[in-house]
Amino acid sequence: MFASRDRLMVLAPHPDDESLATAGLLQRAAARGAATRVVFATDGDDNPWPQRIAERRIWIGDTARARWGVRRRGESRAALAALGLPEDAAIFLGFPDRGLTSLLLERAASVVRALTEQIVAWRPSVLAMPSLRDRHPDHNALAVLALDAIAGLPVDERPIVLTYVVHPPDAAVARTGLAVRLESAERDRKAQAVACHAAQLCFHRRTARRAVTTPEHFAIASAPVSASAPRAIRAASCDHGVLRLRLDGWAWRWRGATILVVGRDRGRSATFRVRLLAGRARVLVQDGTSGAVVGCGYRTFRDGETIVAAGTPWAPGVTRFFVKLVTHGVFFDREGWVEGAVRGREPESGLQPSRVDLRGWLPAQALS
Repeated sequence: MFASRDRLMVLAPHPDDESLATAGLLQRAAARGAATRVVFATDGDDNPWPQRIAERRIWIGDTARARWGVRRRGESRAALAALGLPEDAAIFLGFPDRGLTSLLLERAASVVRALTEQIVAWRPSVLAMPSLRDRHPDHNALAVLALDAIAGLPVDERPIVLTYVVHPPDAAVARTGLAVRLESAERDRKAQAVACHAAQLCFHRRTARRAVTTPEHFAIASAPVSASAPRAIRAASCDHGVLRLRLDGWAWRWRGATILVVGRDRGRSATFRVRLLAGRARVLVQDGTSGAVVGCGYRTFRDGETIVAAGTPWAPGVTRFFVKLVTHGVFFDREGWVEGAVRGREPESGLQPSRVDLRGWLPAQALS
């Protein structure tokens, strides 16, 4: 799988994601002499309920959150040491925990620049990162930001991209690509690494046990689930500024909802909110930052699907965009982001370099 010349970079939204999703992959890389690095987007400091239990306190202020972030950084370093990685393998970017979606909508350029700097400086040959389909908003937002960073690289400098899903850990969907089945010694080291994240185990012990005993699944693309997996947004496309969405089922015919849209227009990041008004066929398009109405459209029902068509300020120069249905769960989204198709351009979610031979990474049946 790896050669000594390889350089594996893992992009983790929070401390513990690297152990749950990629401990086996990191061990395989280190065993072959490949260089390894783990880049943590956040410190996982905005996690009040485990902190309340661990510290026996009710009020969690800024000082307490900062202290919790320091603890979680220390736990991640201990976990990487348990996997045999050097101390300097960990890089912490310090973005706000539970705030990556806000950064994506409001300050995407600064985050993309920081991720690009890490990739360009370290030059990984393989990058393992969250999937667009992960239901944790930090995970799927980081996926969009990372894909934007990779897309800005010259094609022959892009790493092989492996994506992983942490939430939900037991999704009953078909995965394609790479499965890392751990040997006994590798499972033991992964268990030790996961145990280092004591701050998380008071609520997630069962999830941690499952992660240790099951294979690690990766997709060589941005969506590690089958195209037939159920989801509300079945397809999205943009043709000369007209956004078209296909929503699954009759419930969206009159139901109110908000759909986030992020993309690149004339090389700049642009964000919108498409609002489906409850009980009305009319659709409003609002600017993602100011909330001003910048477009409108309609929805119809056909062949078991709700069809949305709305005009946007996007010019024909839009190159790429993603959409996500907004939900108001306690921690998780109903589903992650979906990459749309731009007229005349295929979605480039795999983002693979053009001259990389993937036969060493895919199972034989995936190549046929």
